[in-house]
Amino acid sequence: MKEIHAILLSLLCLSGAEAFAQDARQLIEENPLRAAGALHAYEPLDTLFSAAPKGYEPFYISHFGRHGSRYHSSEKKFSVIETLKAYKEKGLLTPEGDNVLTDLIAVFEASDGKFGALTQRGAREHKNIARRMATHYPAVFSKHKKIIAISTVKQRVQDSRDSFLAELTRLYPALEIASFLENENKKFDGAHQEVRGFSPLPEEKEYLATVSTAQARKHWTDSLDTSRLLGRWFTNTSGVSKSIVSSVYNAGCIRQTMDEEQLPWIEKYYLPRELFYIWCASDITWFNSSCISEENRGIMAHRSGGGILAMIVRDADKAIQDGDIAAHLRFSHDVKLMPLLAAMGVEGADYTGPMEMAPEKMFSFQNICTAGNVQLVFYRNIAGSILVKILKNEQEVRIPALPCETAPYYPWETLRSYFLSR
Repeated sequence: MKEIHAILLSLLCLSGAEAFAQDARQLIEENPLRAAGALHAYEPLDTLFSAAPKGYEPFYISHFGRHGSRYHSSEKKFSVIETLKAYKEKGLLTPEGDNVLTDLIAVFEASDGKFGALTQRGAREHKNIARRMATHYPAVFSKHKKIIAISTVKQRVQDSRDSFLAELTRLYPALEIASFLENENKKFDGAHQEVRGFSPLPEEKEYLATVSTAQARKHWTDSLDTSRLLGRWFTNTSGVSKSIVSSVYNAGCIRQTMDEEQLPWIEKYYLPRELFYIWCASDITWFNSSCISEENRGIMAHRSGGGILAMIVRDADKAIQDGDIAAHLRFSHDVKLMPLLAAMGVEGADYTGPMEMAPEKMFSFQNICTAGNVQLVFYRNIAGSILVKILKNEQEVRIPALPCETAPYYPWETLRSYFLSR
């Protein structure tokens, strides 16, 4: 606790921050795997939803999801193995340090030849999300036939989409599926924008290049005491970079996305507080690159996230008008899901202050874990009034900036106007 207090007391003009920091740390203490942030495997937190207002029945779902659990994107993620091998050749690794190296090699070998690919767990994550969606909203899929699914061209994203659709059609064989890739604009107008939004303008890219996270990250990484681990891994720590502690974790944490039972868990070497501070640095990077901060002017949230949000509104309007579309399903990446959540302003992604405070306000493992998703479920009554419920990773969420007596059920016209203003 002294470590947390020392950090928070240095933050000026802020109150109540201690509670937020404790929340993040406690969540990682409860489940150390959450420290992997965007690589944290989906937690299937099925929920009991609040009852819809009387007389309203679901009729349409708008879904945007990240691909499921995957292997590391490239073998470069395991470059720390060569560093540890060099120390071993010099006789500088302790028995525990040698165990760390052995464990990393095991995870690497299980990944070799599969870099960037969806794991079996990743496919299962999407299958289970689809099953829960169909279970919770049978009226959507039994009364409406058309499904429109769009994905990026990455194979892991296509495989995620296919796993999702296979489960839906297993449960509802009569569904009519129309699948598109982002580069098939001739077949589906705006397919690219559906899953990626807009790119920043040249002058915006130029500005973003000037925004540095170094100072904000340093604020947290300086609190990471690496002496315990370095002392346990090396016979002589002179000249050993502190960064190796984070590098080892960032390489080995991918194990949680795999099913192989024999693979070791790198988290066993770390204390929760060490994982917390490692996570803080990555969380700041995510916040700066994808959310709305005082420093980044919200460029990616408004361009990428706002572009996707515009298509969500357009597609919903069409589904309401046509009356035969059960769902629009979009499959993309974490770098698109996070800006979308920020553009929507949903709780947990609505913080807009300085990036240094991001680890106390925006938790990457809750927003963009593997298979992370946002769903808009549309309800209608016999009079034609439409309400919309927002789910983030299958949990009901609200929009703090949009007060509503019926939240988490929002009148569509109110929500639509708010989204377009974003």
